[in-house]
Amino acid sequence: MKNDNRKLLGTIFILITTISYGILPAISQLAYREGVAVETVLFNKFFYACILMWAYIGIKRIPFKTDKKHFVFLSFVALSYIGISTTLYEAFKYISGSIATILSFTFPAMIIALEMITGLEKPSFKKILALMASMAGLIIIVWDSNIDLNMKGVFFALGTAVCYVFYTMGLSEKRTKEMNSMAVAGYVLLYSTLFNFLRCFFSGAAMFTKGMGQFKYIAVLAVICAFVAILCYAAGVKLIGPGTAGIINTFEPVFACIFGYLLVGDILTINTLAGSFLILFAILIVNIRVRKEKLNEGKV
Repeated sequence: MKNDNRKLLGTIFILITTISYGILPAISQLAYREGVAVETVLFNKFFYACILMWAYIGIKRIPFKTDKKHFVFLSFVALSYIGISTTLYEAFKYISGSIATILSFTFPAMIIALEMITGLEKPSFKKILALMASMAGLIIIVWDSNIDLNMKGVFFALGTAVCYVFYTMGLSEKRTKEMNSMAVAGYVLLYSTLFNFLRCFFSGAAMFTKGMGQFKYIAVLAVICAFVAILCYAAGVKLIGPGTAGIINTFEPVFACIFGYLLVGDILTINTLAGSFLILFAILIVNIRVRKEKLNEGKV
């Protein structure tokens, strides 16, 4: 395949992933409106996505066996992802999905702050600028007099960002990188399915949805927002590299705002737009910095 065609196809794959994740908040809140409990939404989403992923792993004969050293870090990644999905979907109960997504995307700034505090990275103008822009965006969104934000939702969304930090650290660990990305996704989905099965069991929430009115939203979440999104991201990264993919994926909150406005009537205030711009600006700085580092290492 020619280089230009590879870039185009890779970009399309990553855009599909970004749009799929961007529509997730709106679809989840539509499922809530149909009377589906958070626990039921998550169990069904991961249950069906898990079946599809492991069927794909089996058909493609992807190696998935792991030893003890990989299992420990794989468990860390899976538990971090469970934290992401749990806090994010709880945030959807209290604040709009678009704002929850935007706030969760403060995690790159958190990673920068952690790196500088621990001495893993030296402070630089770009890093400090990204950190300040992200925090300023967060403050502008939260202190918006035109929207009555439930602080529970804000804290859950920021909890999602914290879990993203640990999830990113786990994925970047050497032993996790040694595994096939589809196998890692398969285990993460399996852990998430089991965890949310237990949540349904102990909370008394329904295990499965009732009727097509509820199931249609679960089908979109499982097939499009989980299974297809994961496959397209893996395919896209192979074609254009993680740096470029990360930059494209930066626009997930933009799609979350668009779908939130179109599908569930989210309010887009001046504060929301300004704060979103600052957070997106911070993410772009981080991703461009990472891409340059990869280019210098000859990895992209």
